[in-house]
Amino acid sequence: MGKRVITKKSLKEEALKNYPRVFEKVYSPNAADPKWNKELDSLYFNGLNKDKGIELAKKLAKETEEVQWMLAIKASWLSQNVKAKNHSRMMGAHVLNKTVETRTPNSLRRGLPFSRLYSTAISQGAKKIIPDFLNKNPWEEPEHFEFPYKNISSTFLVPIYSLSVSIIEFLLERADKSKMTFAEYLDFVANFVFCYNNEREKDAYVLFLDSSGIFTVRKI
Repeated sequence: MGKRVITKKSLKEEALKNYPRVFEKVYSPNAADPKWNKELDSLYFNGLNKDKGIELAKKLAKETEEVQWMLAIKASWLSQNVKAKNHSRMMGAHVLNKTVETRTPNSLRRGLPFSRLYSTAISQGAKKIIPDFLNKNPWEEPEHFEFPYKNISSTFLVPIYSLSVSIIEFLLERADKSKMTFAEYLDFVANFVFCYNNEREKDAYVLFLDSSGIFTVRKI
């Protein structure tokens, strides 16, 4: 499993903390909500009991995300390591795409079987939590590039990929420790941003809603 980047603590990083819930939950269902319980009770699978069906769905989601993560890592690593003589890295990626006959010449990642938001997030965010990202090779040392958290998936990086290493680590570590679902995590991040801004009496960060319905946190 890959190792998280160890960063030196600063006074600014020490200010990061778990805030009490202030921001209303939007994404995670309320277990006491009659509507949610009714929807859950209506769930059934042909040939399987409900608990087994849910267990298999979670297992499939985990397997899919592990594959997506590694594909995005390889695409990001390759596009960031390719160059064309006397040209920029971007031109190198352009030439490589034309060589392998992908349909969109500007990005290796656009042809991958997942959202552009996910591939962008991994491209920019993975190198913040995977040490020596460009100096190692994901084909030769895949274990080095494994997502470095046990109880959460790589999707958890997507809403916060553009933030500083210290904030990314802070949020992911707390999500991992609490074994949050992704919906719970979205509410946790939204609450963190709201409280962080409120404490400083300014909008340091905003939530930018993507067309997929998932927000990303952007620094103003």
